[in-house]
Amino acid sequence: MPFVFGDFSDYQTGDIIEFRNYKWIARGRFDEGALAPGNANAFSFNWQNPHSNPIIVTRVLLDITTPGGVAAGELDVGSAAGTGVHSDNLIDGCDPDVQTVYDNLGDPGANGKFKQRLDANGGAVDWITCQILLQNQAALAGRYYIEYIEVI
Repeated sequence: MPFVFGDFSDYQTGDIIEFRNYKWIARGRFDEGALAPGNANAFSFNWQNPHSNPIIVTRVLLDITTPGGVAAGELDVGSAAGTGVHSDNLIDGCDPDVQTVYDNLGDPGANGKFKQRLDANGGAVDWITCQILLQNQAALAGRYYIEYIEVI
């Protein structure tokens, strides 16, 4: 965590950690939402960067609490140019028919990486999408968690 000197006016209230009269910037944030069931090629979630600054996505977790119901399906998660646009550069090909937790650090698949930069809200690539592939996953349920750092 970087140590802060001088003017703190550029930072939001939750961005500064104070301990024994020292202050540090805490830029890490997260967001979450429900995984939606769907047919093959549907999207389980579409998440847009809510900030006016770019962000660096450091982790995506998929907590599958109810398996999708059909074997041999896949979920792909990645940075995308819009809602409903396929990408697999964070998690590539995880199995939605297993009750488990996947993340891009331990389960990246062939194309997944441990970080991706997203443009500011409204930019060319400002979405994270999760697409259901190969098989329908009508029973799929769970949550997604996205950890990121806002670039200032």
